[in-house]
Amino acid sequence: STLLLNVPPDKRGLVNEHDLAALKGWRMLIDDAFRFNRARNTKVTASEFRGGDSTYAPEKTVDGNKDTYWTTNDETTQANLEIDLGEMREVRFVILQEYIRLGQRVKAFTVESWQRGSWKLLTEATTIGYKRILRVDPVSTQKLRINITDSKACPVISNVEVY
Repeated sequence: STLLLNVPPDKRGLVNEHDLAALKGWRMLIDDAFRFNRARNTKVTASEFRGGDSTYAPEKTVDGNKDTYWTTNDETTQANLEIDLGEMREVRFVILQEYIRLGQRVKAFTVESWQRGSWKLLTEATTIGYKRILRVDPVSTQKLRINITDSKACPVISNVEVY
């Protein structure tokens, strides 16, 4: 959807200086929060990937290439990805994207963090679509797991980012 900022021009035809300062401050907050993708080129494993073919391997979700993706075999509608961040990291946001050229498929999913030897639920949600930005309570973890719990067809995930 479109982001409606509701910042109309004033009688001069310009954005008010106070509104402009607030927008610039907001931009700085966004830039700071999303400065470094902790998942880029990390180790990723999956419950399965299509035919064991590296074209559809789980690491395609963290390669930074919008034209690659991880997918499962056709009959699989529940699967998971595990991202190893390599060391303990604070996590505040998780971004997921489906390879939308093949349609929106995911109907439900969860995100978990590895805490003291077991998986703990961070959040659960429904659709992913083109891009889903999930804000989670800050947690320090080395591993995250994305569980696709329901999908219209085999999931096709093109991107996972962690901030």
